[in-house]
Amino acid sequence: MNILFMDTSCRTLTVGAIFEGKAHSVVKDAGSGMSSMLMPAVVAVLSECGARVSDMDAVAAVVGPGSFTGIRIGAAAATALTMASGAKWTRGGATCTRRLARTEMCSLRSS
Repeated sequence: MNILFMDTSCRTLTVGAIFEGKAHSVVKDAGSGMSSMLMPAVVAVLSECGARVSDMDAVAAVVGPGSFTGIRIGAAAATALTMASGAKWTRGGATCTRRLARTEMCSLRSS
Protein backbone atom coordinates (compact mmCIF):
# COMPACT_ATOMS: atom_id res chain seq x y z
CA MET A 1 0.00 0.00 0.00
CA ASN A 2 1.30 3.45 -0.94
CA ILE A 3 0.52 6.03 1.74
CA LEU A 4 1.06 9.77 2.01
CA PHE A 5 0.79 10.97 5.61
CA MET A 6 0.93 14.35 7.28
CA ASP A 7 0.91 15.71 10.80
CA THR A 8 0.11 19.40 11.10
CA SER A 9 -1.21 19.22 14.65
CA CYS A 10 1.73 20.97 16.32
CA ARG A 11 4.58 23.36 15.48
CA THR A 12 6.51 20.53 13.85
CA LEU A 13 5.37 19.68 10.33
CA THR A 14 5.77 16.03 9.41
CA VAL A 15 5.03 14.77 5.90
CA GLY A 16 5.95 11.32 4.74
CA ALA A 17 5.23 8.71 2.14
CA ILE A 18 5.59 4.99 1.93
CA PHE A 19 5.90 4.23 -1.76
CA GLU A 20 6.80 0.91 -3.34
CA GLY A 21 8.31 -0.38 -0.13
CA LYS A 22 10.43 2.65 0.76
CA ALA A 23 9.78 5.38 3.31
CA HIS A 24 10.51 9.05 2.75
CA SER A 25 9.79 11.96 5.07
CA VAL A 26 10.27 15.63 5.78
CA VAL A 27 10.19 17.05 9.30
CA LYS A 28 10.39 20.82 9.77
CA ASP A 29 9.78 23.37 12.49
CA ALA A 30 6.88 25.20 10.88
CA GLY A 31 6.08 27.68 13.62
CA SER A 32 3.31 29.89 12.31
CA GLY A 33 4.09 29.06 8.66
CA MET A 34 2.35 25.68 8.53
CA SER A 35 -0.03 26.60 5.72
CA SER A 36 2.75 27.90 3.47
CA MET A 37 5.10 24.99 4.18
CA LEU A 38 2.73 22.01 3.88
CA MET A 39 2.29 21.65 0.12
CA PRO A 40 5.98 22.29 -0.70
CA ALA A 41 6.79 19.53 1.83
CA VAL A 42 4.28 17.20 0.13
CA VAL A 43 5.85 17.96 -3.25
CA ALA A 44 9.36 17.38 -1.83
CA VAL A 45 8.42 13.99 -0.34
CA LEU A 46 6.65 12.81 -3.47
CA SER A 47 9.52 14.04 -5.62
CA GLU A 48 12.06 12.26 -3.41
CA CYS A 49 10.28 8.94 -3.86
CA GLY A 50 9.47 9.47 -7.54
CA ALA A 51 5.71 9.36 -7.01
CA ARG A 52 2.67 11.46 -7.81
CA VAL A 53 -0.35 11.97 -5.61
CA SER A 54 -2.31 9.75 -8.00
CA ASP A 55 0.07 6.88 -7.11
CA MET A 56 -1.07 6.95 -3.48
CA ASP A 57 -3.65 4.45 -2.22
CA ALA A 58 -4.36 6.52 0.89
CA VAL A 59 -3.69 9.92 2.40
CA ALA A 60 -3.50 9.96 6.21
CA ALA A 61 -3.88 13.11 8.28
CA VAL A 62 -3.72 13.67 12.02
CA VAL A 63 -7.00 15.07 13.31
CA GLY A 64 -6.06 15.50 16.96
CA PRO A 65 -5.13 16.11 19.57
CA GLY A 66 -3.35 19.32 18.70
CA SER A 67 -3.66 22.83 17.39
CA PHE A 68 -7.13 23.48 15.97
CA THR A 69 -5.79 25.62 13.12
CA GLY A 70 -3.02 23.13 12.34
CA ILE A 71 -5.48 20.26 12.22
CA ARG A 72 -7.76 22.23 9.88
CA ILE A 73 -4.81 22.89 7.56
CA GLY A 74 -3.93 19.19 7.41
CA ALA A 75 -7.54 18.05 7.02
CA ALA A 76 -8.17 20.52 4.20
CA ALA A 77 -4.99 19.49 2.40
CA ALA A 78 -5.78 15.78 2.80
CA THR A 79 -9.31 16.34 1.51
CA ALA A 80 -8.02 18.22 -1.54
CA LEU A 81 -5.37 15.59 -2.28
CA THR A 82 -7.84 12.71 -2.02
CA MET A 83 -10.39 14.49 -4.18
CA ALA A 84 -7.73 15.17 -6.82
CA SER A 85 -6.23 11.68 -6.77
CA GLY A 86 -9.05 9.32 -5.86
CA ALA A 87 -7.03 7.99 -2.91
CA LYS A 88 -8.76 7.00 0.32
CA TRP A 89 -8.62 9.54 3.16
CA THR A 90 -7.56 7.96 6.43
CA ARG A 91 -7.73 10.17 9.48
CA GLY A 92 -6.83 9.54 13.04
CA GLY A 93 -5.13 10.84 16.11
CA ALA A 94 -1.42 11.44 16.12
CA THR A 95 -0.77 8.04 17.66
CA CYS A 96 -3.07 6.29 15.19
CA THR A 97 -1.47 7.90 12.13
CA ARG A 98 2.04 7.16 13.35
CA ARG A 99 1.00 3.58 14.10
CA LEU A 100 -0.39 3.22 10.56
CA ALA A 101 2.94 4.32 9.10
CA ARG A 102 4.91 2.12 11.51
CA THR A 103 2.73 -0.94 10.77
CA GLU A 104 3.20 -0.44 7.05
CA MET A 105 6.98 -0.15 7.53
CA CYS A 106 7.09 -3.31 9.68
CA SER A 107 5.17 -5.27 7.06
CA LEU A 108 7.64 -4.07 4.41
CA ARG A 109 10.59 -5.24 6.48
CA SER A 110 8.97 -8.66 6.96
CA SER A 111 8.48 -9.24 3.26
